[in-house]
Amino acid sequence: MATWYVIVSVVVIVCAISTGCYLWWSRKQERRRAAIEQEEISHDLHTLLTLISAPVDNILAHEHITASVRNQLEIVQANNRKMLEKVNRLMATQPKPEPTIEEQAGQAKRTLQKALDIDPSPKSSRKILVVDDNEDMRRFLKEVISKEYTVLTAEDGVQALEVVHKDLPDLIITDLTMPNMDGLELTQRVKAAPETSYIPLIMLTAKSAIESRLQALEYGADDYVTKPFEPVYLRARVHNILAQREKLEKRYRERLLRLEPEESGDPMQEDKFLAKLLKIMDKEMDNNALTVEQVVEDMGLGRTVFYNRLKAMTGLSPVEFIREIRIKRAAQLLSQSKYNITEVTYMVGMNDSRYFSKCFKNTYGVTPSEYKRDKKTSK
Repeated sequence: MATWYVIVSVVVIVCAISTGCYLWWSRKQERRRAAIEQEEISHDLHTLLTLISAPVDNILAHEHITASVRNQLEIVQANNRKMLEKVNRLMATQPKPEPTIEEQAGQAKRTLQKALDIDPSPKSSRKILVVDDNEDMRRFLKEVISKEYTVLTAEDGVQALEVVHKDLPDLIITDLTMPNMDGLELTQRVKAAPETSYIPLIMLTAKSAIESRLQALEYGADDYVTKPFEPVYLRARVHNILAQREKLEKRYRERLLRLEPEESGDPMQEDKFLAKLLKIMDKEMDNNALTVEQVVEDMGLGRTVFYNRLKAMTGLSPVEFIREIRIKRAAQLLSQSKYNITEVTYMVGMNDSRYFSKCFKNTYGVTPSEYKRDKKTSK
């Protein structure tokens, strides 16, 4: 009898524990599903609010409208901000630990208004890829930046990767939450591949928590913009990132054309790439049969990887780079007054004197003979 009592007691205890574990696990799964659903709802609401506020901001900033229409749009915008506050409170979104978008965009509006709106420059050759699963958001972002840049679009990370490898955009703007492949995975894969790692990336998201921003940056994003945002604010971010990229290209181009890498105790990968490239060019300077394929082979890289890295560093294609290095070396030789122009032409691997003279003048603004005379006079 006692044995049966013990067995029944053990069974009851096991059942109780199992039931408790099952209930705990069920509640945990339910909370997890609720959190995911809340996150999806928050993302959708912030996207919709962006598609209300951003076009209105764009009209208020750029269009010539009557006072009555402006007043009504400002009412729409004011109530849209109130709606955003309600959504954030309802969805328990953490407040931003930084100034509001309006405050951050204020300075950008003042400094970039002339350049972007009053006296727009010709469309840049830069290509920007917009990645978002919301068709209206893709159309709006394209409208915002297409005046300055060529805009490519993709519906998710999978499609975006195909566009990246095919068209090699200069910058990517991607949403964080997307089906098939989200913005974090897209960022990670773009930054992990040597042939695309140089492409800057801006992450758009409804999440404003500092942890989310840090996660995006840890995955390799270069910037982070929360929804809703003002169009001029996003354009300012794009402008600043591409301007920094151009400065970096100029810096490396100047270093390349000095024919020697900058000394550094702990050289970066770019410096190692630069030093090896300059060593190859120095060795092959008088080789008029030098081809891009030979340089790529000597560098030990794939053609695409080499092209992208050189383009990202200098803004030059391999052919342009080889030509400019030859012209730079020619200028150095001419300034020494030891060689005549024909000798210098052959010493830098350019057998056609007329082509050499044309390239030299395009770079320095004077013919080789004028350059040599000026250098001799200045001594």
